[in-house]
This record gives sequence, structure tokens and C-alpha cells, in this order.
Amino acid sequence: MRYTVVALLLLVAASQIISAQPPETFEVASVKPSRPGAIFSSTLDPAQFACSRNSLLMLIVSTYPEFPVWRISGGPAWLTREYWDVAAKLPPGMPTAEAPLNRRAERMLETLLADRFKLVIHREQRDLQVYALVPPKGGPNLKPSTGAPFSVKSGKGRLEFRNHSMDGLAAYLHIPVHPGSQPPTTP
Repeated sequence: MRYTVVALLLLVAASQIISAQPPETFEVASVKPSRPGAIFSSTLDPAQFACSRNSLLMLIVSTYPEFPVWRISGGPAWLTREYWDVAAKLPPGMPTAEAPLNRRAERMLETLLADRFKLVIHREQRDLQVYALVPPKGGPNLKPSTGAPFSVKSGKGRLEFRNHSMDGLAAYLHIPVHPGSQPPTTP
């Protein structure tokens, strides 16, 4: 199947963001290596963006949500091994609604990653191997949520989701969800 992937190029030379709109920037931003033992966290509101213990790959996925991890290729080995803390102040007048705020913050992160990491991306079409997630004979063995709190557990060949959507499961497994698609029928 043919998918658009994002190929990453981390350059030492200065980079330039090419887009239809002028680059948006945080008022002030700090990017530092995470301290050992830090735990992952992330917050975004109209005044600030902050995250801790994020790999550069996860920051890229946050910046370009249309490209999940499986659609990103290239970059150095430390892309997933080194962790970063980001603290940034957003400019005044930011939207308070979630979707517009996210879009503006993504553009600001794009500028920040280009500036601090010299990140340059390009999009290209590639053929990728894909797998189909199909229900077993007799249908899926899924149980409705009992209202238990959201949780994800994995290990030893087992994956357990509680109180979660199928879209969330697909995203966790890095499976693209195509609107209107139907699972294949089994003979």
C-alpha cells in the first residue's frame, strides 16, 4: 500500500521553514535534556506549553499529528533515546478552544524544532508493508466498558485496554483508520 511518509533530516546548517503562513513562535522557550528519572508529562493551555521526558521523535509526532510514528523515517539513532523538557510561553491572544489552540501550538513547535534541532522534513510517497487487524472467527471477543477508569496494560504478548475507544486502540497500535473502511470478510 502506498503512504506518504515524513523523512527526517537533522541538519547542522541553519534551516528555514517553508509554509504558506509566516512562522509562529513562542514568546520564550526553553529546551533542555531531561534529568534522569523524570517522568513523562505534557500540558498545553492558552498561556503555556510544557512537557518533560519527551523524545525528539515524540515531539515531532506532536508537531505533525497527521503523521503517526510508523509514517516517520530517517533521523539519527538518538531520536528515540534522548529525552527533552520543553517549557514555552505562548503569545497573548491564543485561542481557548482545543482544536485551534492545538493547531497554533503545532506551528510554534514546528518553528522551535527547526530552530533548536535544525529539523527539516520532506514528504514522499513510499510503498510500505501493511497488516490487517481482523476479528477472529465468531466475531471479536470484546466486552463493553464497565465504567472503570481508563487504563492500558501490555506485556508478555498481552494487551489490555479498559474504557477506551477502538480509534484509541488503533492509534496505540499505529494502525491508520480510514473513514468508511470495512474489515475484510473471512470465508
